Amino acid sequence: MTVSTLLKNKEQNLFTITQSHNLQDVCKILAEKRIGVLLVCDKNGIIEGIISERDIVKALGNSGNSVMAETVGQHMTANPVTCSPIETINQIMAKMTTGRFRHIPVVKDNKLIAVISIGDIVKARMEAMEAEARAMQEYIGG
Repeated sequence: MTVSTLLKNKEQNLFTITQSHNLQDVCKILAEKRIGVLLVCDKNGIIEGIISERDIVKALGNSGNSVMAETVGQHMTANPVTCSPIETINQIMAKMTTGRFRHIPVVKDNKLIAVISIGDIVKARMEAMEAEARAMQEYIGG
């Protein structure tokens, strides 16, 4: 299964923020949207970084509450690993496992088109396994 196949069944809500926003802004958006990550983009929509719940917890643990006024640019992961729609789910799982991250931006023609989470991959794998099991049952019983 490819990333493009997975994206056909995924809701395409992209939430972005700029480097100049502060961590309080990030927390507010993450809570309102019930998401775990925001992509950091410039005014042209080019990805500059990614900021996650994990980044905020790390900043709070290191510096305390005062960190909430600091900018996204100070705490984001710059130049995040991305993927293309033609990559396979197995390739994406390998990237996530090696890099120890849970979200990956999908880029086509240098343009952000989606974000895939580890949950999206698990769901797709489960659906594929269930379809295979049904096909096998029909074959045996049919």
